[in-house]
Amino acid sequence: MINCFLIGYGQWGKKINKSVNNLKKIQIIKIYKRYLSKRYKKNNLFTDNINFIENKKVNSVIISSSNESHFYYAKKSLLQKKNVFLEKPACYKEKEFTELLNIANKNKCVLHINYVHLYDQNIINLIFNYNLIKSINKNKKITKVYIELGKKLINNNFYNNYWDWTPHIFSIIALIDPSVKIRIKKILFKNNIINFEFEHKKIKYFCKYGYGFKSKKFKLQIKYDKYIFLKEKNKNVVKFKNKIIEDFTINNLPLNNSIEKYKYKIIDRKIMLNNEFLNITKFLDKNYKNIF
Repeated sequence: MINCFLIGYGQWGKKINKSVNNLKKIQIIKIYKRYLSKRYKKNNLFTDNINFIENKKVNSVIISSSNESHFYYAKKSLLQKKNVFLEKPACYKEKEFTELLNIANKNKCVLHINYVHLYDQNIINLIFNYNLIKSINKNKKITKVYIELGKKLINNNFYNNYWDWTPHIFSIIALIDPSVKIRIKKILFKNNIINFEFEHKKIKYFCKYGYGFKSKKFKLQIKYDKYIFLKEKNKNVVKFKNKIIEDFTINNLPLNNSIEKYKYKIIDRKIMLNNEFLNITKFLDKNYKNIF
């Protein structure tokens, strides 16, 4: 059994707790909250003692705290030889993530970053369904990729828009083409929307994301020329020239899939690939530096 110590119990921490409860061979034995109200003090599942990481029963730490604290908690856990499931962004700086990788590999620990869209079967189907793309674009190569991601929220801070959404954008691009090197020459930020574009292997990428969309519902749209995948709440469809050509009806829970992947990395050490997210962290750090 994989015994987890969950750090952070905000909106996403609660989702993680719920997902873990639905899975086998993995469980949360303690949840860390920095400040415990009377309600949580009465519940033995919660603690305000971060040193519970050192408990011998704990062999996994799930980190869903504020972005700024990710490096500190991950490093503390890995030094205790605990496997780590870490929310995105892993770190703000490439050198911090490299340090975590070195500790994880030295102590033979799994370091899994929850870039949740990498485990969304609908997105995977879209990106790798080449037969469908070929049937639409006969004898025509894909020349443009458009990605839109976000929802409506009053948050006019560029810093929050960048770090909340850019990891998802870069992870999707990395899934489309793992060899891609993103070099942003110009980035626009207006009305809570970030826009940038770049070119790789004669394919132009156009990215638009942030908290400035009209709907409060989460939206993800990926478009290959005129081939569109639209993901909204309770809606997953592929369209071509305003005609629905494929309707995704998979009962897909990306967070559950991500946790399952993490679980099997721990069970089967042969598939432990701690370096798999290094490029995404490099993209985030370098492009953020280039912007300023």
